[in-house]
Amino acid sequence: MENQLEDMKLAEKNIILNWHWTMEQYEEADYYRMFEILNAKEEKERDVDPMDFFMG
Repeated sequence: MENQLEDMKLAEKNIILNWHWTMEQYEEADYYRMFEILNAKEEKERDVDPMDFFMG
């Protein structure tokens, strides 16, 4: 539980520093949508559908 709280603080820190957001912007953001976006995988990191080998 402590690590999860620290992860949330680190995410806030990174967004404030790298995206130049204010604390208010971060606190008013839709957390679920923001973390969905932040956790998006690059195309090369995604699972491959085995059927693509036969269809493509």
